[in-house]
Amino acid sequence: MGGYMRLSGIQFILFLCTGVPVLLNAQSFQIESLRKEIREHPQQDTLRVNRLNALCLAVPRIDAEEMEQSANEALLISQKLKYAAGEGYAWTGKAMAAYLSGNRETAFALLNRADSIAGTIHDQVLKFWVLIRKSNSYRGYDYRRALSWALKAEEFAQTLSDKKLLSKAQLTAAEVYRNSSDLGKAMEYLLKAEKSAKEASCLSCEVFTWLQLGYLHTLIGEYDKSNEYFEKQTSAIQQLGLTGLFASNRLNGIGENYRLTGRYAEALRHYRQALEQSSALYTRAFIESEIADVYVRTDSLSLAFKYGSSSLTSARKINNVFLEAWVARVLSQAYLRNKMPDSASYYGQLGLARANTVGSLEVMRDNTEVLADAYAYMSDFENAYNYQKQYVHYRDSMMNIEVKNKMAVLDYTYGLEKKQSEIVLLNQQKKTQQNLLTAISVILLLFILTALGFFINSKQKTKYNQQRLLLISTVQTQEAERKRIAQDLHDELGAVLSIARMHLVQIQENEENEINTKATLQQAQTLTESAIATMRRISHELMPPQLDEFGLIKTLRAIGKQINEAKHVKLEVVVDEDLPRWVDAIELGLYRVYMELINNTLKHAGARNIIIRLAQQGDQIVGSYSDDGKGLGENYGKGSGFKNIEARINSMNGSFTIGKKHLPGFYASLVIPLAAGN
Repeated sequence: MGGYMRLSGIQFILFLCTGVPVLLNAQSFQIESLRKEIREHPQQDTLRVNRLNALCLAVPRIDAEEMEQSANEALLISQKLKYAAGEGYAWTGKAMAAYLSGNRETAFALLNRADSIAGTIHDQVLKFWVLIRKSNSYRGYDYRRALSWALKAEEFAQTLSDKKLLSKAQLTAAEVYRNSSDLGKAMEYLLKAEKSAKEASCLSCEVFTWLQLGYLHTLIGEYDKSNEYFEKQTSAIQQLGLTGLFASNRLNGIGENYRLTGRYAEALRHYRQALEQSSALYTRAFIESEIADVYVRTDSLSLAFKYGSSSLTSARKINNVFLEAWVARVLSQAYLRNKMPDSASYYGQLGLARANTVGSLEVMRDNTEVLADAYAYMSDFENAYNYQKQYVHYRDSMMNIEVKNKMAVLDYTYGLEKKQSEIVLLNQQKKTQQNLLTAISVILLLFILTALGFFINSKQKTKYNQQRLLLISTVQTQEAERKRIAQDLHDELGAVLSIARMHLVQIQENEENEINTKATLQQAQTLTESAIATMRRISHELMPPQLDEFGLIKTLRAIGKQINEAKHVKLEVVVDEDLPRWVDAIELGLYRVYMELINNTLKHAGARNIIIRLAQQGDQIVGSYSDDGKGLGENYGKGSGFKNIEARINSMNGSFTIGKKHLPGFYASLVIPLAAGN
C-alpha cells in the first residue's frame, strides 16, 4: 500500500493471537507433558479421555490433524464407557479440528451436539467451551455473531468464578472487537484479560495477552509501547517452553512495526524468519499477504503478484473471508500500478464484496478507494465518482471511529496507571480509610479530566471559530468589493461613456461635410463603443449577473454552451433535475471554484471533454470535476489557483480531494455542508 498507507494489514497479524489459527504447530511444556501422559497411559479409561481432551484445549493450540486424531479417540472411548462429559468435550475438539480445516458449518453442527450434552448433564464449563468454539467458528466470517458468543462466554465464566476461563473469554472478545475496528473496546477487554490472568496466576494467559497488547499498540502507532510488550514476553516464553508458531507471531509483530514505519528491508527480513518458524497454512497465508503489501509499496510487482496470489489461494482454501478481502485489495493496487485497470477493477470488486460479507468497514474503505482510482484510470468518471463518494463515506466514518478509539485507549491507559498508583498508596493505610480515599480520588480525577477536557475543547473550538470567521470575512470582503466595483463600472463609467457616444453621434450628423472631422469622430465613436464593451465584460467577470438571477446550475450551463460553441472542448454539467437553489454564499463559492478549474483545463490540460457533477445528499452538497487531459504535473500544488480553491472550500467548511497524480486526466471531488451558508 506504499503511499496509501493503511493499518488494515495489522488486523490479520492480530488475528493470529487468539483467532482461529491460534499458534498452530506450536510447542510448550504443557503440551509435551500431556503427550507423555497419554503415551504412558494406554488404558481405555476416563483418565485417558480427559488427557486427550485436555490436549485439544491446550494453549498454544496443536494442529488440526493431531486435534482430530485425539478427539476421535476420546469420542470412541467415551461412547464405549458412556462417559457423557468426555463425549461432549470430544465433540468440541472435533469441531475445532473441522474449522481449522476450513469446514465452518460442520464445526458448528458438532458444537451443537456438545451443547446438547452440556445441557443434559448441566456441565457449565463444557457450555463455556462450546460458546468459545462457536465464537472461533465465526471469527473472520461474521464478527457480529462471533462477538455475541464471546460475550455469552464471558457471562458464563463470571458465574463460574474461574479467572482463567474469564481471561480466555475476555481475550476472545478483545479479538472480535479489534477486527471490528472498535479499538477502545479491544483495549478495555485486553486489560480485563490481563488482570484476570494475573489473578488466576496463569502465566500462559498473560503471555498471550501481552502479545495482543503489543500488536494493538502497533495498530494505533505506539511502536515503543508495542516493543515493550514484545520484550516483556521473553522470560515467560522460556519458562513456558513456547516455540514454533508463537516465535513466528512475535517475529511477525516486529516486522509489522518495521513495515508501518517504512523500513521495508527489515520488515521483509523478519517476515521471512517468521515463515521459517511456521508450517501452518493460516499463518503462512497472513504473512504472505503482508510480504505482498511490502512489494507493492516498493514497486516490486512481480513478487507482489507471487505472494499475493499464494495468499489468496490459501485464504480461499481455509474459507477466510476477511483475509480474502484484504489480499484482493493488495492485488488490485498491484494491478493498477502495473497499468492493468481491468484486473485492478476485478480484484477491487471481489475485495469489496467479501468485505461487505464479513462486515469490515476498514477493508470496504480500502477497496472503494482503489476502485475509484481504477475507474478514473479508465476515464470512467461516473463509476469513479460513485466509488469516490463511498470511499469518502467510509474514510470519514473510520476517521471518527479511529479518533474516538484512540482517545478511549489513551484515557483508559492513563486511568489504569493512576489507579495502580492510588492502590499502592491506599494499601499502606487502614481499611476504613481506603473507601474514603478511593471516593475522593475518583471524584477529583473526574473533576480534573472534565475541567481539562472542557478547557482544551473550548480553546480549540475558539481558535477554530476565529480562524474560520477570519477566512469567511476575508472572502466576503473580497466578494463585496468585486460587487461594488462591478456596480461602479456599470452605473458611473457606463453612463459617462454612453453620453459621450451620444454627443459624438450628434456632432457627426451635424458636420457631414467636414470629412476630417467626421473621420476623427468615427474613430472616437469606435473607441467609445469598445470601452463600453470592455466595461460590460469586466463587470460580468467580477459579478456574473445570471448567477443572482438564474442560479449556479443555469450559469454553469450557460458557460458550457459558450465553450461548446467554440468546438474545441465539450463541457457537460450533470445534475439532478429537481436540484434546489442554495444560499448566495455557497453558489458564489462553488462558481468561483469551478471557474478556476475550467480555466486550468482550458489553459494547461489539452483536454477534449470536461464533466461537472453536482448533487445534494442529505445535509451536504457533493460534487466532482473531471477532464481527459494530460493530468497534473509534479508542481501542480505550487500555483495560486489550487490555493485559491482550497481557501474558498475552507471558508465553506468543506473538503476538496484531488485524484492520483500518476493517472491520466484530472479528477477532483468536493463536499460542502449546507450549514456553510448560514
